[in-house]
Amino acid sequence: MPKDYYAILGVDKSASDSEIKWAFRQKAKSLHPDVNRGDDAQAAFQELNEAYSILSNASTRARYDNGELNEPEVTFTWEEVEQILREREQLREKAWREDFGYPGENVYPPPDYKANERTVQLINLVMLLFAFTFIIDFFVFINVGSEQITSQSTVIRKFKRSGPSQAWIESKTKSTTFYISYAKPKPKVGDEVELKRSLIYDNYKFRTSDSKRFRRADDLPIVTYIIAALACIIAWFGTSRYFNAEQKFNAAIISCFFCIAMIVILLYPK
Repeated sequence: MPKDYYAILGVDKSASDSEIKWAFRQKAKSLHPDVNRGDDAQAAFQELNEAYSILSNASTRARYDNGELNEPEVTFTWEEVEQILREREQLREKAWREDFGYPGENVYPPPDYKANERTVQLINLVMLLFAFTFIIDFFVFINVGSEQITSQSTVIRKFKRSGPSQAWIESKTKSTTFYISYAKPKPKVGDEVELKRSLIYDNYKFRTSDSKRFRRADDLPIVTYIIAALACIIAWFGTSRYFNAEQKFNAAIISCFFCIAMIVILLYPK
């Protein structure tokens, strides 16, 4: 007498493919040898596999329903069944996307960092040179000469509308204008000051007649040069052989971010 595979799975003869699949999974969970150590569990699991191997395939199911197939043609291990289920799930999703024109989830290839390594190195080199101009500007000054302070005024600046106000003293001579933090010692109108100008970005140092050392004006905040130093270090690593292609790419992003911050500070109106 042929086995009743529908009864083994616990479904009706009119059950759909998804119902058969669901019933098989539910029973397999309890009959799997790793879970059920009973003496008859292995035989029951094998019988369940036989039933599913017949009824999950439209061709063998039709032959079984017509009485043409009384013994199983194929049996599977648990691992083989899981693989078959995964493959059928993938095929069904693919067929559904093709039928309805739905592309499914976006799948992007992994970035090819190696292919763009030379371009990334060039970007790092440009960022290194740009950041290094700030380092040069911090150390290299040229003498401008001595001039008299002709006027001074208080300038209030905010980087953001909601940010705190900061006060600078705008000091003007006949040919130059420079800014000094309100908290720092500063020359007075009519004082003669000796000036030095930075090589690239026109920042100033000044010294009054009664002072022995030059003081740096606050045309650019000191944080600009700290950011420049960080950008130089990161961009240098991005051009060196110590970083791989992906690390060089990340270095380029970070150094570009720092350089943009320096440009914003440089262009920020006084």
